[in-house]
Parts: sequence; C-alpha cells; structure tokens
Amino acid sequence: GIIELCDHHLERGTRSLTLNNVPALRAVLKKLPLQVIVPLQSQLTSGLPDEKGQQHDAVSQSYIQGFDKDIDVMSSLQLPRKLAVHGSSGITHYFLCKPKDDTRKDSRMMEFN
Repeated sequence: GIIELCDHHLERGTRSLTLNNVPALRAVLKKLPLQVIVPLQSQLTSGLPDEKGQQHDAVSQSYIQGFDKDIDVMSSLQLPRKLAVHGSSGITHYFLCKPKDDTRKDSRMMEFN
C-alpha cells in the first residue's frame, strides 16, 4: 500500500493528497491497527546482552496504529510525500516517500524528526 502511495501519479502543483484517493491504501486502512512494526532504524536494531547474558532492547517495539488522512506533497522535482504514521507507543513518525525511487539506493525510507 505505501509503495502505491509513493508511485501514485500527481499533477505538478499538487500540495496535498488524501489517503482515500489512493486505491491500494483503502484496503490497508480497513485493517488498522496493523501488527506491523513501525519501520524505524531503532525498531530494527536489537540490543546487546548485559554481563549476565540477558537481552535488553533499547526501545520497545511500536506497531502501526494509523495514518494521517492528509499527506503533504513537497514541491521538489519528484514530488515526495510526507506520510505521518501513528505508532502504538503514542508517537507520530514522519516518513518521506519518493515516487519511482530505486530502493537499492536507500536501505529504508527517510525518517523525519
């Protein structure tokens, strides 16, 4: 669904987009909340064991609870989209989705803080 959001065709000059306008995301919205971890680098890195051998996670896992319905479209050449993802931790995380981007260039979507 999020890949379809990135590749969704927009006319030049578009400044915002509604999630309901992206057909592939409608199915995702019906399944919320998801048992999918918010794709943050901190979520995907395991903690080191202490001297007793017990594993300690640096951050508790946060799952996708929802999305903002309105998506900002930035005015650069590729018209990237700023997507707000609400996590089960109560924190909203922002991601930058670029259309037709080669995922081999980037290991993950950029995190906005």
